[in-house]
Amino acid sequence: MIAMDCRKNEGGVNAVLTFYRDVLVYDIRNYAYIEGSLLPPDDYHSCHSVQDIAEKGNIDRLSNVMSLCFAKVRELLYPYSKSQISNPFIDNEIHIPEIYRIDLSLPPSFSQSSLDLLRNLIHEYVVSTVVADWISITLPGKTDVWAAKARELENEIISSKQMRRGGLSRPVSPF
Repeated sequence: MIAMDCRKNEGGVNAVLTFYRDVLVYDIRNYAYIEGSLLPPDDYHSCHSVQDIAEKGNIDRLSNVMSLCFAKVRELLYPYSKSQISNPFIDNEIHIPEIYRIDLSLPPSFSQSSLDLLRNLIHEYVVSTVVADWISITLPGKTDVWAAKARELENEIISSKQMRRGGLSRPVSPF
C-alpha cells in the first residue's frame, strides 16, 4: 500500500508520499523469485541465491539500498523536497523504518494525476534499483536489464518535475 496526504499551504500544496516497507519488499521478492525461476532447473544454487533476496543476512543489503534509494529520490525531487536540517548528527547505523516518507511542497498548479504518477514511479524505481543491486551480486549477466530499468525510472522521476501542471490555455485565433 502506498499512501498520500495533501494539505494546502500558502502559495502551494504540501503532499506526503508514504511507502510501506512490507509492500516494497513483497514486490522485490516477487521480481527476485521470477528471475530465479527463469534459470535452468539444474542450477539450483544460482536460483536459490537470486530468490533469497529478503532472507536473514541478505535483508540488511536490501535495507541499505532501499534507504539509499529514498535519499536519492528526495534529492531528485529538489526543490519540492527541500527541508530544514532536523538532525545535524548522523551516524552510519542501519535504520530500518517500516514506513518511508517523502514530504513535498508543491506549487498550486501541480496536478493530482502528476502526483499519482510520481508515487508509482518512485515505487517502481526503488524496487528496480534494489533488484538491480541484488542481481549484480547473484546473477551478474542480468544486471544491465535491471539497471537500465532503474535509470529509465529515475529519468521519468526527474522529468515529472517539468510536466505541465495546470490547464492548457490556447490563444484565440481565427485560423
